[in-house]
Amino acid sequence: DVQEVVSAESSQDDWAVTNAIQRGDAAEALRQIALAMESGAVPYMILGQLGWFVREKLVVADPRRVPRAVEALFRTDLELKSSGGDPRVLLERLVVELCGR
Repeated sequence: DVQEVVSAESSQDDWAVTNAIQRGDAAEALRQIALAMESGAVPYMILGQLGWFVREKLVVADPRRVPRAVEALFRTDLELKSSGGDPRVLLERLVVELCGR
């Protein structure tokens, strides 16, 4: 009952997931995904934010990683839209892939 009334974190940084990915900190990115999902974030919105990260940040930081990142984004988008698994697990897998070097 308490969890329904009180959020896990009162002021969540909307960019915490992408900031952690940019640092290559998979553990923190996964923690932030969990916080976002527990606080009611829509999986498609998180996916959109991760797409923005790939288009705007990863292209500049490490262009060699972009093709694999885009492939992972498309795969996750398709799986979300076709009920290909638990949205949280799909996003977590994507985050781990985006954190990889």
